[in-house]
Amino acid sequence: METTSMHCGSNEDNKPYIRHPAVAGPYGFYPSKPDVLLNDIRSYIDGAEKYGESKPFGLVSPHAGYVYSGPVAGWAYRQIVDFSYKTVIVISPSHFVRLQKVSVMPAGAYQTPLGNVEIDSELASRLVELGGEGMELSLNGHLNSGMGSVEHALEVQLPFLQVVLGDFKLVPIIIGNTGWDLCRQLGRALAEVVDDDILIVASSDLSHFHPYKQAMTIDQNVINAIQAGDGATIAEGCRAGALEACGGTPIASLLAAAKENEKTQIEILRHANSGDVPGGSKDQVVGYLAAAVY
Repeated sequence: METTSMHCGSNEDNKPYIRHPAVAGPYGFYPSKPDVLLNDIRSYIDGAEKYGESKPFGLVSPHAGYVYSGPVAGWAYRQIVDFSYKTVIVISPSHFVRLQKVSVMPAGAYQTPLGNVEIDSELASRLVELGGEGMELSLNGHLNSGMGSVEHALEVQLPFLQVVLGDFKLVPIIIGNTGWDLCRQLGRALAEVVDDDILIVASSDLSHFHPYKQAMTIDQNVINAIQAGDGATIAEGCRAGALEACGGTPIASLLAAAKENEKTQIEILRHANSGDVPGGSKDQVVGYLAAAVY
């Protein structure tokens, strides 16, 4: 269990922490060569369609290897083409570290093969202050240990954002499978800070390792709750195992913030799974969703 709580966001040399890519490269989730990565992301976005002319309040995007989930993620990020945001708040689940609190990286940068994305330290601090005791400025869950058990769900969103938005600041948030109360707490804090220049991204895959037809049915239960804006059902359902979305708490937090800000238009943009890619097995699939909140 990772217990490092570094409120200054610095390493032992008192320098701001730079979180280097953990899952880029030939055996990772996405290419490490900038030109290949850029071309891949552009192809995913070009293959998607834009829903409408409104500027999104938030997105739901998958976080698997790009060869599997990239085409679906392209549908999410296609919706923010031609828009600008000064800061993006990316909410990720924690796959490897047990977190009791919402972990907000306070300073430094996340690095990808396309460059560094600077942390919006002022917004991160304000968010934690508004969120209360369930949130903390911390590197818990964000550290790249180089041991293979490092969080990928936040990192894989960043190259898409870099390609579409160019220059922006980041508030990286990692939350555990903690249920509705903490999601609502985070959502209310988000609602206090978000304006038209700030985007929220919830990183989540859906069901894991079911046969194709069964997975589509299981996923639809989560999709129905998202369309209803029902964050409580998603958070509690995922915690109890009645619903399957590894980023159930990020999605629930986004929906909580949307409800507070009366952002009630939710569009399901694309639903697919790993069995839909060329050569993908339909025996055990992972579900992917792109959605937007307006």
